[in-house]
Amino acid sequence: MHNSSSPSYRPLLDEYLKTVSHSPGVYQMLGKREVLYVGKARDLRKRLSQYAHYAGSAHSKTAVMLSHVQRVETILTTTEKEALILEASLIKKHRPRYNVILRDDKNYPLIKMTVKDNWPRLHVTRLRLRDGNRYFGPYTSSSACGPPCIFCISCFPCVVAES
Repeated sequence: MHNSSSPSYRPLLDEYLKTVSHSPGVYQMLGKREVLYVGKARDLRKRLSQYAHYAGSAHSKTAVMLSHVQRVETILTTTEKEALILEASLIKKHRPRYNVILRDDKNYPLIKMTVKDNWPRLHVTRLRLRDGNRYFGPYTSSSACGPPCIFCISCFPCVVAES
């Protein structure tokens, strides 16, 4: 993670950007006491450079947000998919004011296996409950749940629930 608490520190200057990796990951733009924005990038340095050289309207949402940024933290991930999932979980955790998408309670799909039934059932769901059942995931899309479901069916006696 990159950050600094020096009062004269200005995030997104070229000297700071040179220290940022070209790897995929998530970045958090932080104000004095709150996370203002969470984003993901295939190339963190390239994405943060776009903010550093932002030339849009001074009254746009992005310009206003950038005027409140005190520091930037980055978290490296191995893949873009991992960054996508981490971004979503950080947005849900911090509920940043400048993130409009994903602030609703849309969740990624999970595979739910009922374990209390005589014949366990498999469901694809977007809600993880504390109901004693087993949940696997999250997955990036409903279609990504298919291969793991097929694997479970081939290994365990279970029923696939109709949605």
